[in-house]
Amino acid sequence: MRKTAFVAVTAVLWGVLLPRAGGAQIFGERFYVQAELLTGKSVTGTYTAQVSTPDMLEPGSGFGAGVGVELTPHYRIASSLAWLALPFKKDYRPNKLWRPTFEVPAWTFINILQWRLGRVTLELPLGVGIYFWRFTENGRGSDALQFEGQALEKMSFGINAGAGLEMRLVKSFRLFVAGTYHYILSQDRFLFGENFSEQGVFVWKSGLRWYFWQRNPLKVGKF
Repeated sequence: MRKTAFVAVTAVLWGVLLPRAGGAQIFGERFYVQAELLTGKSVTGTYTAQVSTPDMLEPGSGFGAGVGVELTPHYRIASSLAWLALPFKKDYRPNKLWRPTFEVPAWTFINILQWRLGRVTLELPLGVGIYFWRFTENGRGSDALQFEGQALEKMSFGINAGAGLEMRLVKSFRLFVAGTYHYILSQDRFLFGENFSEQGVFVWKSGLRWYFWQRNPLKVGKF
């Protein structure tokens, strides 16, 4: 009984997750590039013992670009470079004329499960990233804020997960929207003290994908 159930489950997964070699059409990998606009908000983390990062930071904006490849009709992988900036709220600025900012450049690597429903595709991304975060003194690109002589900046690893939708416009172009939570492993008691914690940022992104080439699976070994 167990053997029969195992065979049945394996057959279902094989049929759903992998292209059907015996069907009318054999799937070939599709490659794409994308450009995106970002809006983000701090949702978890502390800056000091008295101040949480979500209370201190305003929502912000950014942009990004990436590449990806659709390996099967239900699975693809992607990598993107993105940059997001969240300004300090007025009450937390050390100088009213300055505009400190939490900057988060990131390089992410993502696995994406997908299901097509006509012209719309549901996406579930899950991945990891390298986050080059910093708190700046006065606006985007300025020097980093100091904590006891140590610059509040670091390269940290993190994880991300979310959900999104892609809509087909014409044959090669797609619009997409997605919401993703990024958990940045930024805590460092030695450099930044006991009260600066891991940071969590929620990001909405929207943009355009261009599927520029699909491999012909009948030409074995050729791209």
